[in-house]
Amino acid sequence: MALTSLEVDWADFNGYAPTVFNDGFVAKSETKIVSLEQLTKSGDVQKQQKVITTQSLPAALKDLQLQLNPVEGYLKLAGTTLDINREDFGLDKLRDALHTKDVAAIISAGNSFIVHLKRNETALTAKGMKLDAITNIASKLAEIESLKNAQNDLKNKTGRVSSSNIEAGNEIWDTLKLITDTGTALYKGVDSVKQKEYTLSAILKRISNSQKSSTNDATHTTDTPA
Repeated sequence: MALTSLEVDWADFNGYAPTVFNDGFVAKSETKIVSLEQLTKSGDVQKQQKVITTQSLPAALKDLQLQLNPVEGYLKLAGTTLDINREDFGLDKLRDALHTKDVAAIISAGNSFIVHLKRNETALTAKGMKLDAITNIASKLAEIESLKNAQNDLKNKTGRVSSSNIEAGNEIWDTLKLITDTGTALYKGVDSVKQKEYTLSAILKRISNSQKSSTNDATHTTDTPA
């Protein structure tokens, strides 16, 4: 418990200001601390967002680029058997979007490209294109769109959590300041050891230790076989 010292010295605090340090004070304060601890785990959200941004999404874009290369070759081989000119399939437009990493443009150009491919599937497979080439491209486009949506959701969640952090931080700060000011009033010049226990740095250290202990317990629980 981050407020162990307060519980030990409860009689002093309650006697000093009974209307402030009433029966529900410790419980409410601990709830605020736990709430702040949960909110500060927004770092987990940011890590997930970073993985998508720096690893998953770039890898999916690269995979799509590689899938387009053989299809372009079959478009050239099919030549005049296609129902429109090769240039009108929109492959260049799709590649431009990939180059700029504009996911919305990639999805739009990619879907249009697939429509043309499906309409000319017979001519393309006659030249050796695999039957699953079109579905593979469609699946990769769906994956890219899903990753982008997840990235946006995590970004919005990070923003919401950050705003909540400020509000929760202000609340717990006011509570801790009240405890430290009262601790000083009670023990300054009377009990130097207890006075040190009610400095802001000492209480924040106990909160930090409590967070680390909770994290370690969760890790051990996760690692322990069922």
